[in-house]
Amino acid sequence: MNFNGVPANSWAQFLLGYPSRMGKITQFQNPNSLRFSTWALYARDQWQVTRKLTINYGLRWEYYPIFSHNWYGATRFDLATDTILVGGEGGVPWDTGATANKKNFAPRFGFAYRLGPKTVVRGGYGITVDPDNMRNQRNAFPSVVNQDYNQPATYQFDTTPGVTQASLRTGMPAPAFPDITVGKITPSTTSSTTTYLPTTNMQASFPQYLNRGYIQSWNLFGEREISSTVTAQVGYTGTHAVHQQMNVNINGSAPNTANAGRQLYPYLTTDFNFLEPFGDMTYNGLHSRVQKRFGGSIIGVAYTFSKAIDNYNGDNGDGTLWRAYPVSFALNKALAGFDRTHTFQLYHVYQLPLGQGQRWLKSGAAAWIFGGFQISGTFSKLSGLPFTIGSNNSVNAGGQAQSATQINPVVAILGGHDANTPYFDGTAFTNPPVGTLGTTGRNLLRGPGFFNMDESVSRTFSLKEGRIKLQLVGEAFNLTNTPSFSVPNATFAAPTLNSDGSVKSYGNYSVITGTVSTARQLQVGGYIRF
Repeated sequence: MNFNGVPANSWAQFLLGYPSRMGKITQFQNPNSLRFSTWALYARDQWQVTRKLTINYGLRWEYYPIFSHNWYGATRFDLATDTILVGGEGGVPWDTGATANKKNFAPRFGFAYRLGPKTVVRGGYGITVDPDNMRNQRNAFPSVVNQDYNQPATYQFDTTPGVTQASLRTGMPAPAFPDITVGKITPSTTSSTTTYLPTTNMQASFPQYLNRGYIQSWNLFGEREISSTVTAQVGYTGTHAVHQQMNVNINGSAPNTANAGRQLYPYLTTDFNFLEPFGDMTYNGLHSRVQKRFGGSIIGVAYTFSKAIDNYNGDNGDGTLWRAYPVSFALNKALAGFDRTHTFQLYHVYQLPLGQGQRWLKSGAAAWIFGGFQISGTFSKLSGLPFTIGSNNSVNAGGQAQSATQINPVVAILGGHDANTPYFDGTAFTNPPVGTLGTTGRNLLRGPGFFNMDESVSRTFSLKEGRIKLQLVGEAFNLTNTPSFSVPNATFAAPTLNSDGSVKSYGNYSVITGTVSTARQLQVGGYIRF
């Protein structure tokens, strides 16, 4: 740290009120909110075809009109004119000329077939229209104005003649709000905002047409009553999301082309997200469950074997592209960030057979003292979540996430769970050359699994001849106090080697430094039910 060549102290600079960065987001108008509505109709019928076969079917219709803001109409970036349209201002239509699809029909079909007195097969198929309410557009420009000031160097005075150093003493300058009355605003070439692109193709003939995506779901299950107290179920479920709403950066660039290679250059030189029906996701799962009832108690075990694949990070309209350039779009397809191959759960609710109405100690003082106890809990063991091996070299491209290059076809999972032992063999990867993409995709490896056990003990007292019930509950979360570890730090870093060539240290690379579980928690509570 230096000032005009003289060493200086960064802490002292901070105490003097010269931080490395200052920023503020100012709301343009208050309240800042969206207004949107949903229209829907649904009709269904059920047909008892035979004594064994029942069929139900239905059709749903949905319509989502173009949203508007509290003080003005919709806002939308118009690619044809490189302007932001503000609905209801300067002659711009309230909906900015956009129209929403009115053909969102979603059929549903289901059946149940009884193979015998103890066996039934059920299945169904249905379509759901993507219900995203466009809430992401609430803070889109000009709803809020973002001021961000970075010093030329961390905790240093700016000695450039005529430049006023931003400081805590002078504070943030007043924000410059746009004049929305003109209806059409030309954004700054360095603005980074978001808008919505209603079609799946930027070059479509009607870019103002909002055609929502949809989700297909289907399932087939068989259920068997093994005995009067035991039931078993096994089945398959599938989901396919087609053109889900997500943030698509339409201003990415090819590797090593920097800002000049951006698709909207020179009009815009930063990332520009369009919320559009673009995402694709598939899920396939085998589900099984066995459950036993005895008296007022129940014990069950459930297991799921599944796989989920998508082309975006995030969900529910918040997803973003990992690599945002047309020729790189296919590289976004990978395991979903929430994918867990195996999910095992054991659950139980045990009513102690003591007290009134139970097997033992049915009356008297003993029934009042020992009756009403219940023990319940869940045991869960899940596969780990996938993670990406990153790179610390620059791809020199807008909207392109960088990944490492794999140099060993086999990546050993070493299983370390502390800062001194790697979780995976980090030497299987290396940095790609600057300005090139790494050879690996996202979510390449899988992190450690998840384990948890929760238990509770409750006691119920009957008062006022049963009209009022007092329940006291003691609960233990993560009863065994077992840590479940987070995914490892996975941004490539060259390891430090010993004199014999063996790895001495990876630093933070490939090691786990955190957990996703909390330590054991105990709590007590009470409920009055009447």
